[in-house]
Amino acid sequence: MLTILRWVVIVVLGVTPSILFYVWLAQNAQLPALWPQEISPLPMAAACAVNLTLFAMFACLHTLMAQWEFPRPLYMVITGATLLILMGLWQPLRIPIWALVAPPFGRPVNVAITLTMVCILVAIVSKHSALEFVGLHAATPQLKMTGVYDVVRHPMNVVILAVFWVAPVMNLDRLLLAASATIYLSLAVPIEERRLLRRYGSAYAEYQLRVPAMIPRWWR
Repeated sequence: MLTILRWVVIVVLGVTPSILFYVWLAQNAQLPALWPQEISPLPMAAACAVNLTLFAMFACLHTLMAQWEFPRPLYMVITGATLLILMGLWQPLRIPIWALVAPPFGRPVNVAITLTMVCILVAIVSKHSALEFVGLHAATPQLKMTGVYDVVRHPMNVVILAVFWVAPVMNLDRLLLAASATIYLSLAVPIEERRLLRRYGSAYAEYQLRVPAMIPRWWR
C-alpha cells in the first residue's frame, strides 16, 4: 500500500508538473486549454521582476536540494511544487520577439520541436534508469562516461537549453525563461562539478580533462 501511495505521490506531484511545464513552455508560457491567463496588469518592468524572482526561487531550491542530496522522491515533489508556483504566478507579457514561421503554423511547430527535444531528454534520462531518476527505485550512484556522456559531461543540460532556445516563434516570456535558464546553468554546473569531484575523486578529474562540459569538441 505504501509503495502504491509513493508511486501516486511522485507521479502526481513530481512528474506531472514537470510534463505540464514543458507543455507550457512549448506554447510560449501559455496553457490556454487549462487556465487562460490575461496579460499581466503590472508595468512591464514589474512583471519581468516578478517572473525573474519566480525563476530564481526555483533555481535556488533546485541547486540546494541537489547539493544537500535530498532523497529523490522528495526532490521530485518539491521540484513539481515550485514549477506549479512558477507557472501559476507567472505574469504573462505576450510580447513577440521573433516569428520564423507564419501563423497559424507557428504554435504547432513550436510544440513539435519542444516535444522532440523533451523526447531526447527522456532518452538521456533512461540511461540513468527512468524509475531511479524520478525516485521510484533506489538510485545507485555511478559515474557515467560512455555513450552521449563521452561527448559532453552534462548532456541533459545541453538538451534543456535547446528546449528553451530552439523556438521558431519566441515571445518575451519564453526569452526570459531561456535567458534565466542559461544564466542558472552557467552558475549551477560548476557547483555540481565540485560535488562530483568530491564523490568520484581522480576518476572525475580525468573525465573533466578528457570530455568537455557542454560544448562538444568534434575535432577530438
